[in-house]
Amino acid sequence: MMNGREVTRLLVLFTAALALAEEGIKDGADVWIKGYKVTLVCPLDNTDGVTWEKDKITVSNKSNYEIENYTQNKDGLYSCMNNKKTHTYYFYTSLHVCKGCVELDVTLAMGIMFGDVLITLGVILMVYLCAKRKAAPASAPPQRAQRRQPSSAPPSEPAYQALNPGTRGKDVYSDVKRKK
Repeated sequence: MMNGREVTRLLVLFTAALALAEEGIKDGADVWIKGYKVTLVCPLDNTDGVTWEKDKITVSNKSNYEIENYTQNKDGLYSCMNNKKTHTYYFYTSLHVCKGCVELDVTLAMGIMFGDVLITLGVILMVYLCAKRKAAPASAPPQRAQRRQPSSAPPSEPAYQALNPGTRGKDVYSDVKRKK
């Protein structure tokens, strides 16, 4: 059974994992998929202007590049850069899109796993406490009987007693019928 310190360490570990997962997303570069529409988000400031390229061919001048009806032939290397070409971000896409697809967020997945672990630990704790309660000794232990030496052997009784015809029932199988 886990003690309080181990549970605390486990909670700190999960919190650190969530913080590290969120840290990687903070730069602003992102890919959004909704149905057949893919949106690439450039983290650069749009004040200097942004240019999007696919395979070194200019495709857009907006801060976000939206690709309608995305198919596999639109997979490839996309880049966004400011017009001074001092900063460039690269996006390599090899996506499978479909109607009704849902993206599972890292934070949501970690939350689901964390919740599952907590529920499992709760069930284990309840089973442990119920088993401990049933196995608990009575409030006062019974007194031990003093050992006595038998003075004589008890009278022996026959293993079987004779049937009393007066107390015997009248049911079908209450009588023994011998074959003739």
